[in-house]
Amino acid sequence: MNIDLPLLSINGDSYGEVTTPQLTSVDVRTKEIGQVAVERLLERLKAPQAPYQKILIQPQMVLRQSHLP
Repeated sequence: MNIDLPLLSINGDSYGEVTTPQLTSVDVRTKEIGQVAVERLLERLKAPQAPYQKILIQPQMVLRQSHLP
């Protein structure tokens, strides 16, 4: 039985680049999430009564050799 199955990694890690085939990855942008979290925390400390904000940080698909055409 021959089955095509796409493989992927999470968070755009470097392991996906050194495997064969190179793994497609979903980069959830943890560095950006951390930066925004710290910025918002500092703002909250300055203005505790400020309204809450909902912030969306879109993940990014990093296509490599393991994705199906």
